[in-house]
Amino acid sequence: MEETYPRDWKEYKFGDIFDFSGSLSISRANLSDEGICYLHYGDIHKSSNSFIDVSKVYDEIPKYNISLEQVDSKYLLKDGDIVFADASEDYEGIAKSITVVNKDNKPFISGLHTIVARDKNSTIDNSYKRYFLKDWNIRKQLMTLATGTSVLGISQPNLKKIKVFLPAIEEQNKIGEILSEWDKAIELKEKLIKQKKEQKKGLMQRLLSGKIRLPNFSGQWEKMHLEDICIEKGLVRGPFGGALKKEHFVKQGYKVYEQKNAIYKDINLGDYYIDENKFLELKRFEVNQGDFIVSCSGTIGRIYRIPNDSPNGVINQALLKIRINDKLIDSEYFYQYFQWESFQNRIIENTQGGAMRNLVGMEIFRKTLLSIPPLIEQKKVAEVLYCIDNEIKLLEQELLLTKEQKKVIMQQLLTGKIRVKV
Repeated sequence: MEETYPRDWKEYKFGDIFDFSGSLSISRANLSDEGICYLHYGDIHKSSNSFIDVSKVYDEIPKYNISLEQVDSKYLLKDGDIVFADASEDYEGIAKSITVVNKDNKPFISGLHTIVARDKNSTIDNSYKRYFLKDWNIRKQLMTLATGTSVLGISQPNLKKIKVFLPAIEEQNKIGEILSEWDKAIELKEKLIKQKKEQKKGLMQRLLSGKIRLPNFSGQWEKMHLEDICIEKGLVRGPFGGALKKEHFVKQGYKVYEQKNAIYKDINLGDYYIDENKFLELKRFEVNQGDFIVSCSGTIGRIYRIPNDSPNGVINQALLKIRINDKLIDSEYFYQYFQWESFQNRIIENTQGGAMRNLVGMEIFRKTLLSIPPLIEQKKVAEVLYCIDNEIKLLEQELLLTKEQKKVIMQQLLTGKIRVKV
C-alpha cells in the first residue's frame, strides 16, 4: 500500500488523527419538520454527496423536536466532523460517511447508527475531508474490517485501525479546492436539468390542455375514450396467478416483460424467456415493437414504449399492454400525453391500496377521456416536447460524464498520481 503514494506523504492511522464517539439514538418515527437538525444513518446511505452543508440544506434536513438545553453537547456536530453510518446491508455502503460543513454552528445532532470522527489535531484539512475517504485503498480496508452477515457493521476500534497516507496540509487544501470546483460544475448541471424538467412540465400543461396552441392551428379538439384510440384488443392486462412461473422460463426464446421494466427510466429487458408453446398459450398477452406497457401496481402509471430493436414477447402480471391506432393518435404524442401530470393524476384516482397501489376497474380505465387535437397538430406538439426531452437527455449524459471524470481525477489526486502546485 505504501508504494501507491508519493514518498513525501505521511502515513497515519485514523486513531492518530480522530477521536471517535457515539450518537443519540432516535428512530425516524420521532422526527418531524421542527426542532434541531438530525442526521440519521439512513440519510447518509441515501445521499449522493460526500458532505452536507447545513446552511444550504437546512430546511431539507429532518428535525428532532427538542430544545437545545435538553441535548448533551457531545451529540452536537461541528464543522469538519465526519459521520459514519455504522451499519449497511451491502459492501458498497460499509462505513459510508458524510463530512459536516457547519460554519454557522447550527445545532445538528448525530443520530441513530452513526459514529462521529472529530479532529484530534490539525493533521487533515476540512476541504480535503470531503473527499479523502473515496480513496479506493481506504474503502478496501473498511470492507475488510466490516463484520456481520445480513447486516454489515463497522466499529469504533476497527475505524481507528484504518491507514491513510496524507500530503502536506497545503496540498490537501489545494486538492480540496480542485474537487470542490468539480462539485460546483456538477451542481450547476443538476440545477439546469431540474429547470429544464420544470420548463417541460409547464409547457405540457399548456400544450396538452389546449390552453395555448402552436401557430397556424385552431379549431375544436375531439374527445375520445382511451379504448377508442386503440386497435382491437389494444388494452390487455397481463396474466394473473400461475400463468408464468419459474419452471416456465428457458434460456432462449420469447422475452417476458416484467413489471420492473416499467419502474426504471429505460426498459431493462431482463433475462426471462419462454418457449414457443408457452408463448402461443399466452398469445393474447403478446407485445410487439411500438407497443406501450404500463405499470398497474406500485409505480402506477409508468409507461414505456417497446423500442424498435426489441424482440417480441409477452407481458407478465401487473403490466398493461396498450396498442394504439396511429391513424387516430401519434405515438410520440400519446407517450407524452400519458406522462402528463394531469393525466397521471386521473389514473391515480382509479387506483386503490396504500404504498403499493393497484389500478382497478379496467372498464373505468378503458373509458378514460382524452381530449386530443387533429393528427397533424399532435405531431407538431410532440416534436416540441420531444426536443426538450432530447435537451434533458443530453444534459443528463453530460452530467454523467462530468461525474465519471471527477471520479477518475479524484482517485489520481488522492493517491498522488497527479500532484498539485502549492
